Amino acid sequence: MKEIADYTIHDLVKFRIRKSTSLIGKHFDTYTMQFQNFVSKDNSSNDFIVEIGPFCRRNGDCTILDDTYYIANDYIYFKDRRKLSKWEVEISGINDSPRVKIATNIVGNITTTLNIIEFLIHYSFLKKGVSIIHASGVSKSGKCVVFPARSGGGKTTIALSFLDRRFSYLGDNYIILDKGVARNYISPLNIFTYNRLPIIEKSLNRRRRLSMILKRTLYSVTGGYFKIFEKINPAEVFGDSIADDCAINLICHLDVRDMSPKEKLIPKPITRKNLVKRLRYNMELDMLSFSKYIYSYGYMFPNSVFSKFWEIYEKNLEHNLSKDIPTISIEVPSVWCENTTDSIVKLVNNHL
Repeated sequence: MKEIADYTIHDLVKFRIRKSTSLIGKHFDTYTMQFQNFVSKDNSSNDFIVEIGPFCRRNGDCTILDDTYYIANDYIYFKDRRKLSKWEVEISGINDSPRVKIATNIVGNITTTLNIIEFLIHYSFLKKGVSIIHASGVSKSGKCVVFPARSGGGKTTIALSFLDRRFSYLGDNYIILDKGVARNYISPLNIFTYNRLPIIEKSLNRRRRLSMILKRTLYSVTGGYFKIFEKINPAEVFGDSIADDCAINLICHLDVRDMSPKEKLIPKPITRKNLVKRLRYNMELDMLSFSKYIYSYGYMFPNSVFSKFWEIYEKNLEHNLSKDIPTISIEVPSVWCENTTDSIVKLVNNHL
């Protein structure tokens, strides 16, 4: 028995997920929460379909690379693992409308399945000439500021800080860029101790507070090996303050450095070419494991869309970042303080 759910993101990307209805699978399911704001009744013309559950690899002639990757035209199959996660994936129709089968252990069901679906979303946007960047974004009066940064670089902290100052929210992890316009990407906030700001604190009930204590304890006793975020849906916390799309008025790259939290922040110009490279490598680092699959398929079929993923990604960025958008970079401390936030807010207000 399978559950079927359809999703759409700004009517640009549509996909379907078929999943097992087992109690264990439901309990350890993170992707339903991740995509709850994209649920749709439109089940036509899916860009990709994902089936979650045990499956048998298709029979047929394949080239086997590194005893791991089974590759044929428009097809790849592989098994992989990281820490306690294990997964098995088969993708058919890679270059057109992928049909993906995923089987994981319980730990893999928490993280890996979500990551694979996220990659497929990015791949679908890529083929439509639209870019997704690893960034947060806020807006005011129809203008927005985008904050690209590495994981742990302050994207969520700065986005939530601006909400306390009457700005609207576009996203805290990914932002969609389409010909000079930023579109929101509303996925759950990943909250840990360092970004548990007052605006979030007010929304935490007793169960969530206890959950965060347990996750922080697990992180400590494992020496940082297991880091599990508390996921909170922005639509439930500040739905009236969520913006849809707006013109980009500033791109402010956050560059984390080993510096004093009280040190003065000095914005520096960053060329559009340099910014595009940083945005590409930032996303590559965020989806590092998928490069193995891309390059393995590319070894056999180097001219396919899938194989040229990162090349196309960079070209799309150049197309979607208007040349007249101001771009700056700011070195920020790894540990934020009120001075860090106030300095960035003052800078942004000067551009709006």
